Amino acid sequence: MADDERRAGRSVPTSRGAPAFLPAPLPPPISWSPTLLRALSDADRALGRLAGEGGRLPNPHLLIRPFVRREAASRVGSRAQATLGELLAAEAGAAVARSPDDLREESRNDYYGRLRGVGERGEWEQWLEYFLVGVARQGEDAVVRAARIHDLLGEWWVKASMAGGRVAAAVVDLLGENPFFTATGLASRLGVAYTTSQRAIEKLEALGIAMRIGDAKRDRVYCARALLEALGEPLEAAR
Repeated sequence: MADDERRAGRSVPTSRGAPAFLPAPLPPPISWSPTLLRALSDADRALGRLAGEGGRLPNPHLLIRPFVRREAASRVGSRAQATLGELLAAEAGAAVARSPDDLREESRNDYYGRLRGVGERGEWEQWLEYFLVGVARQGEDAVVRAARIHDLLGEWWVKASMAGGRVAAAVVDLLGENPFFTATGLASRLGVAYTTSQRAIEKLEALGIAMRIGDAKRDRVYCARALLEALGEPLEAAR
């Protein structure tokens, strides 16, 4: 039996005569080649930058949501913990464990080919490199988005303060937590009258910061569309 087959596991006889595959114990021994170490370093650096940039946002989960939606991170997100291995496992959900329906054919074949390489031949190093490269790329993408969101909120706060007043600026502060809002919800959050909240929204509409979604006559929903664009999430996803 080849070394890679022994690393993946081994075939054992069963009482019915047919062989069964017995996986090798985890974690497997990893050979940390220069290429794999470089991939780990790039992923670690990207996550560090993301942690710093995300820390400036009022609600970092705002940035995470579209990645969770697009990359099916729910498969592993509930198991994310503080250790490096568990952190990387959680990030894998956002970086490479995509929903197969969202993958191009070439990427889908590559993804499943890597998984088969682990299961059939114990190619852990190849999988880790593939996965770490995905983490680094998605991390850098998220850093760019976080910086754009931070800049937008800063620009809007200045505009709202100068043209819209205190309440309009306070609404901008809340947009960093959730880009969708209603006049009733804002009135409750800010402790102001409904009419005051509505006037602030109208000022933000005039500034091009807020826009109304749908044609409802009551309980109208508004959003900061530029934030959604920065997140890469289509407007229709929130309707």
